[in-house]
Amino acid sequence: MSFLTRLIKKPHFWRISGLLLADLLVFGNTNPNNSLSIMLIIGYILFCTTMYYLLDAVLSLSRLYGVRFKHKKRFLRSAIVLISGLVALQSIGQLSSRDLMVLAPLSVLLYLYIAYIRSGRQRVAARRGEL
Repeated sequence: MSFLTRLIKKPHFWRISGLLLADLLVFGNTNPNNSLSIMLIIGYILFCTTMYYLLDAVLSLSRLYGVRFKHKKRFLRSAIVLISGLVALQSIGQLSSRDLMVLAPLSVLLYLYIAYIRSGRQRVAARRGEL
């Protein structure tokens, strides 16, 4: 019983519970064929938010197996941009296997490029601080 009370006291539990409740309400009561476009946008935003928290939980659980991420938030944001872009393309019927083969390596290159730029900025800032 003490595990449950400790879990309920954490704000992260309430965030996830509220998100799952909102998912249940929106996706359970919305028919995409005859609903307003604002409901589709709300559903898309809820999907992206749910995927973010799901990937965050998977990466947190991966620490149990010895996999550590130095820049977890940067990786999460990049993965969510890729996944949400693919879902958006699929929802309008424009996703093909060619798109997937092009977007996946480009997103990896973009992630590495952004990481390289930020590490370079940090090195320059560290040098300036030493002077």
